[in-house]
Amino acid sequence: MIKLFTILFFLHTLLKLICADSEENVIKLFNGDVFEKVGTGGWIVRFDNSSTFNETASSDEWVKLVESWVNGKSYRVNKNIGFGEYNCETSGNNCEGFSFEDFPTYVTFLNGSAYETDSVGTYYENLDVFLERMATVKNLQYTPSVILEDKNFARYMAKNTWFIKFYSPKCTYSRSLAPEWTKVTDELYTDMRSKGINFAEVDCLEFGSICQSNKVDGYPTLFLYNDGKKIEEFSGTNDYKSLKEYILKLEERFPLKKTASEKPDNINIDHELSVVDITPENFDKLTSTKPYFIKFFSPRCSHCITLAPTWLKLSEKTGKDIGIGEVNCIKHYNFCNSKKISGYPTLQLFDGTQMKQYSGNRSLESLADFALRLTGSKLETLNIKNFESTLDSSESLYVYFNSVDTGGKYLATIKKVMKQNLKGSHFYELLDTELLKNHTSNIDSAVPHLFMVRNRKFEEYTKSLEKEDEITEWVQNPTKSNLLQLDQKIIPGDVSDKNYFMALIYKKANRDLLDTNLDALIDTATEYDTYTDDKPTITFSWGFYEDLNFRMSTILRLSDTTFPSLVIRSQSNGAISHYSFKDKSSALTVENINDFIEKTIKGNERSQKVETTIPSSNSDSDSIQTYLKTKTSETSTFILGFVIFLVVIFILWKIKNSRKSKTPYIPVSKGV
Repeated sequence: MIKLFTILFFLHTLLKLICADSEENVIKLFNGDVFEKVGTGGWIVRFDNSSTFNETASSDEWVKLVESWVNGKSYRVNKNIGFGEYNCETSGNNCEGFSFEDFPTYVTFLNGSAYETDSVGTYYENLDVFLERMATVKNLQYTPSVILEDKNFARYMAKNTWFIKFYSPKCTYSRSLAPEWTKVTDELYTDMRSKGINFAEVDCLEFGSICQSNKVDGYPTLFLYNDGKKIEEFSGTNDYKSLKEYILKLEERFPLKKTASEKPDNINIDHELSVVDITPENFDKLTSTKPYFIKFFSPRCSHCITLAPTWLKLSEKTGKDIGIGEVNCIKHYNFCNSKKISGYPTLQLFDGTQMKQYSGNRSLESLADFALRLTGSKLETLNIKNFESTLDSSESLYVYFNSVDTGGKYLATIKKVMKQNLKGSHFYELLDTELLKNHTSNIDSAVPHLFMVRNRKFEEYTKSLEKEDEITEWVQNPTKSNLLQLDQKIIPGDVSDKNYFMALIYKKANRDLLDTNLDALIDTATEYDTYTDDKPTITFSWGFYEDLNFRMSTILRLSDTTFPSLVIRSQSNGAISHYSFKDKSSALTVENINDFIEKTIKGNERSQKVETTIPSSNSDSDSIQTYLKTKTSETSTFILGFVIFLVVIFILWKIKNSRKSKTPYIPVSKGV
């Protein structure tokens, strides 16, 4: 009992020390001293009110942020960020000048001026990205010795002259150099930077790949670079005097080019640290807060390396409403495997449980346009120039007719639905009444309309444009005029009026390609129904596995491992043919569906996986029972035969061993 009490007391004391340490790293700010405290360097201040100041969620994430920057990795600690808290209700009226709408609200300060204000939520990852934006500017523009990382090393080195210290924080010689390096860079950096000469440092324990690629073979090592090329290694003694003499000679050796009118201070700062490092632990949490465009990559992939600079700039184009992230699939192999990542780079946009994969060109404009349109952040208006070419799309489009008289009364609701279902890239606004009249009839142009357009055919949404749930239902399960949608009520007997029955079946959790494949099936059905004089008739259908009743799923021979599944069943003999998808992300086309139909009907399924025929009967129920009985009988016969075989083997084995066990005949020796 005494031991248990001692352990509990020790843990309690340790917890208090940790909490006390975190509290000591955060300065409590009061009226009158906010701008005085944050007057120099970089700061982040949490403004809150008394009702939310100690909320567990926000407080825990805030403490985690403080710990990672104050007691975490050296490249962060060395950026010297200050942390403050201000209670708007008890500390004075400084909050009034910021016009805060939500609490907590975070403000970053750079040398006394507010750099950025945002209610970034309570998650550590969002706070971390928010703080990194200011810290990046501080690091490059106001730090005597710029802290380099793998995300900025090559880009910063590309311009001007850089004198870089490669070190290990555990190395005795590196620790001896540190005060000398600090002294000389603090003294010279302002003057030398104006001449295009910069100082920087790399922690080789944290960024070993940089040090390895630059052939750093000991610590500390000082290298000189000019316009991206390594010039030489500093060979003098590591003291203040020798370093200063060497640095002062650099201006004469590498004068600032006259054509480079921009100062080093004004180097364009891409928000490279706005690219969030996605891990299995934070993936669900991040993608549930806002849309995230994520790059799955391998650091060894040449295409990934080519894409990297563009990906770093993407957040500038997409803004704060869309997160930009990346997953290192070498580091998180199992996670990438669970997401069915089969090549690098793979680009996917996630919003909650919805996912859309990007397959276009990898230019900055195309990537940004995809993300903005898909999430509804950018809306394209149809006009006489783009109307006809847009309608040529092979995918389903959504068009909101918004006449001048009605304004945008329902647009916000429709945009929200499109964003939640990742349909933004297929959503358009139409203002031109004459263009609409050319494709529809008896349309009242004085009121708004919402259409789904497929193959230039306009299908109107007929329910209320004010009800978000009804629009969502229509978008997720639109009326398929020439397709039968399967559900619990549909039984096999309901689809027995034609020669064949075709079904496209998906699981609800894996529906990212459903719309594309449905469009292909609809086009196939439309084309097939147009030319049926000399062809067997087919009922085309689709549905979700979870919505099928037991009889239907049994008839179609479906299991948990067969999705997505495209099935044809002969209504005359019950034969089943399954289309062979190469993988779950394979897209159907009209051509390969027609080919599948033709081969199935002709009995030539060389490229398909053809299942065993289910014996037909007068009713589907009898068919199932007969099939199950046949299978049971076959199984019983097999088991009986196997048992007899084992018995025969056992008898033969016994006979063989009984012969070996008999005493061998030995002749008796006769005496002479």
